[in-house]
Amino acid sequence: MDNEYADEGTDIRNNVKDIAKRQKRFQTSTNVAFYVYLSHHPQYNKHETLVFDVEETDTGDNYNANDGIFDVPVTGTYVFTVTVGSLHNGFVTAEIIVNGQVKGTAFANSEHIHDDHSASGTIVVHANAGDHVFVRKGATSDNYPIISDNAYIRTAFCGWLLF
Repeated sequence: MDNEYADEGTDIRNNVKDIAKRQKRFQTSTNVAFYVYLSHHPQYNKHETLVFDVEETDTGDNYNANDGIFDVPVTGTYVFTVTVGSLHNGFVTAEIIVNGQVKGTAFANSEHIHDDHSASGTIVVHANAGDHVFVRKGATSDNYPIISDNAYIRTAFCGWLLF
């Protein structure tokens, strides 16, 4: 009798572990979202990756605050958005890069207006698990810093799994 119950206990523990693994996989596949932003006015060179230093939301811990890259955890259709700010008398382009290809841009131009401006760009794209998505300063940018810490403009990057 004791051996029979011992086997049932092992089966129950294995079933609980399997259920936990399935739940984690389900959560990973349906709960993918991040929102990060810059807390200061960084100076970036053209084609340099923007490294957003504030992680407001990162449900799957897939955004790397050390290198600025979002690692796609699950194959699917994603929405990515970038907002970028330019200082007065300047202009800046931010490019959304998916696996080395420019998929979207945002161009903020206040060169002739003498005011701070922002612009946003949004893409909907199919991405495979393991793909890399990031934002870089575009070639169509001047040498002014990117603005991000005033009351009206926040340079930010976000994304989420649509389906």
